[in-house]
Amino acid sequence: MPTVPFGASALPPGGIAAGTIVSGNDMAIARYSDNKDLALRYIELVTGEEEQIHFHEVFGDVPANQAAAARLAQDDPQVQAFIDARRPRSRRASPAPGATSRSG
Repeated sequence: MPTVPFGASALPPGGIAAGTIVSGNDMAIARYSDNKDLALRYIELVTGEEEQIHFHEVFGDVPANQAAAARLAQDDPQVQAFIDARRPRSRRASPAPGATSRSG
């Protein structure tokens, strides 16, 4: 799969701005699990600050752990851009003058 460095592309003339898809991994503990305590410990481990930073280093995902995301954003403005993109619209900065958006 080809990779395009973040910020290396531009909206084509007449193009319509679109939001960023920031995906993640969902975790849950089944009500019928025989090992709820162990499952919770696993979730706490993989969502901890250090493991989230490691996960980012291996896979490039933006951490769900806010402290890990903040640490990474200090050194990498691209991480900050993705953190900003996943904020609810009401907490984002205003769009640049002339930018268009669609809601739905």
